Amino acid sequence: MSSLGNVWAPVAMTNHAVSIDDGLSSRQEAGAWLAAARKQSGMSQRELAAALGDMYHTFISQIESGKGKLPSERYEAYAKALGLNPQKFAKTMLRFYEPSTYQLLFGGNAA
Repeated sequence: MSSLGNVWAPVAMTNHAVSIDDGLSSRQEAGAWLAAARKQSGMSQRELAAALGDMYHTFISQIESGKGKLPSERYEAYAKALGLNPQKFAKTMLRFYEPSTYQLLFGGNAA
């Protein structure tokens, strides 16, 4: 679906209890991944916001910096705007935002 090359490259996850600091770090990692996917798609934050229709570029900036979290109800629209497979996108976001749930559902770190 996408020509984004290594955008789906595995992300290192550890098998340990998640602390408050880990949550911030996971959001920062998710934000960095989202920023890379957006840049590989050739879109600016403003262009992505326009493609999504009801999201401000400042919110995208907050998500990409790890200060905000992409709401799960926006995964499909966000993935489609970037030209990514929505199921793989949701699975990747789950790995970042909910690593314990990801491991429970998928039994490991691979997406």
